[in-house]
Amino acid sequence: MDRTEGWRTWLIPWLILVLAAVVRLPVLDVRPLHNDEGSNAIFILALVREGIYHYDPANYHGPVLYYLSALPIAWLGVTTFALRLVPALLGTLMAPLAWLLRGVLGRRGAATSGLLLAVSPSMVYYSRDNIHEIYLAFFTLLLIVGLAKGCGSERPVWMVVAGGAVGALLGTKETAVLTLAAIGTALLVSERAGLPRPRARSVGAALLAAVAIVVLLYSRAGADPRALLDPLRALRIWGGRALAGDGHGKPWTYFVSILGRDEVVVLAGAVLGGAATWRRRDRFGIFLTTWSLAIVAVYSSITYKTPWLVLNLVLPLALLAGVGSEAVLDRVVTPGRRAVTVLLLFLLAGGSLVRATRLAFVRY
Repeated sequence: MDRTEGWRTWLIPWLILVLAAVVRLPVLDVRPLHNDEGSNAIFILALVREGIYHYDPANYHGPVLYYLSALPIAWLGVTTFALRLVPALLGTLMAPLAWLLRGVLGRRGAATSGLLLAVSPSMVYYSRDNIHEIYLAFFTLLLIVGLAKGCGSERPVWMVVAGGAVGALLGTKETAVLTLAAIGTALLVSERAGLPRPRARSVGAALLAAVAIVVLLYSRAGADPRALLDPLRALRIWGGRALAGDGHGKPWTYFVSILGRDEVVVLAGAVLGGAATWRRRDRFGIFLTTWSLAIVAVYSSITYKTPWLVLNLVLPLALLAGVGSEAVLDRVVTPGRRAVTVLLLFLLAGGSLVRATRLAFVRY
């Protein structure tokens, strides 16, 4: 690696991090709390003031949000800024986290995915909301990074990260099972996404990390082991609500319409990525394509739909858009045309940034 490439490797994720932070962290109290944020705040305050938290399988989802959000509330006081700080930080970190996938997406593909995650209107808006979905998206991306870097590695650390991400997903929201099912299906279809087979001890360490986190979260660090059955009860309860609609029934086109309105650049890039995958037979691209199609199909087919669920679709589509970007830039060989292509990408991302800024600060 020459000196220029070394500087780029260091500089790109920092630029993406700054961009993501600029549209997520300022004036977190610019708009009133959503009803769900108010409900979550009740549990967070009880945890901070009384040290009490009980998981309710019928309502309010998993404990990760409450435990993490209690920290800034305890340190900074009871303010809207403190309440929303954790999701804003997680949303900010997602953008440069994609850079760690450059080994499978390519440098330009990983940079594109990080850029799109940084300026995605949906990601920006719901990073400024303390509801469960941005936590789910962050840990999903962390799982993918852990698998991409951990498979084939002699050290188990990244597989432990992947296992920890699975445990955190299961501790965040019941719909984690849909995410894990879609990712598992995609791994099977793509023959492990073209990744090397992980070592047995790394897989064991990952499973141990996942189980340990789930047990600690739901049993309240072992104080109530019977509560470990509650997530299973939650699956039955929320499964019934998902099929019935429970006041949130929407047509199957609901999420596609959100993507077409707010995520045009991500959607167009994902189409390019899918086409490139078909042409190149890239197994990681097949993995992302299958994951994207599976998660879009699952969430579209469920009657119960709320707008923030779209984050589960945006994430794999943004990663697939990175595949498309890498493929396009590979075909553009002359420096002039490549510069024009990169400029066009920045202009398109700028359009998403304008939309994200309006949603976050003006027309919220």
